[in-house]
Amino acid sequence: MELLSPLGPSSLNKTVLKKLELFGSNCKIANSVSLINSKNIFIGNDVIIEDSVLLNAEYGKGIYIEDNVTIKRFTTITSSGYGFPGGFVKIGKGSHIGTLNVLTGHAGLDIGNNCLLGPFVSINGYSHKFDQKDELIKRQGDKSNPIKIGNDVYIATRSSVIKGDIGDGCIISAHSLVNKDFKPFSIIRGLPAKFVKFRYEK
Repeated sequence: MELLSPLGPSSLNKTVLKKLELFGSNCKIANSVSLINSKNIFIGNDVIIEDSVLLNAEYGKGIYIEDNVTIKRFTTITSSGYGFPGGFVKIGKGSHIGTLNVLTGHAGLDIGNNCLLGPFVSINGYSHKFDQKDELIKRQGDKSNPIKIGNDVYIATRSSVIKGDIGDGCIISAHSLVNKDFKPFSIIRGLPAKFVKFRYEK
């Protein structure tokens, strides 16, 4: 595993990386990457993780990054939160996670193989309950939706996914908000996102 930094290798990072439960060969990890609860972070072969990425596996089942994944700088990935023991984030083989993404898996976030996520993408099924008008929102508890992203999905810049099973080959246009399921090869657009057409239609 190679540590990328203009300042050279970091002995502290090497110590942290040794605590990973599983990591593969030919990985490149920037010195400024932060790991929380590293024993629940699993990294495959040929993975690139750039500057100032945070991998937070304090709660839930962990973070699973498969082979040939690239995670661009300033991205935050959180496996789960307090009260959600089944949460996880899985990123499939060959996927590209753009700059300043926020990925959270309180009820499970499964990203398929060969996906492309542009910059400023948010995938987060977590939210607060707010149905009691006479109680502070912060005291009403929380909830979360499972999210599944199929294989070969492209999510363009500044889009958000808060719920749904997104089929293989879907395109989510920039600045969209996804809150439901979509069939494979759908082109999706809007706030909230709606089906436009299938990719194979003229």
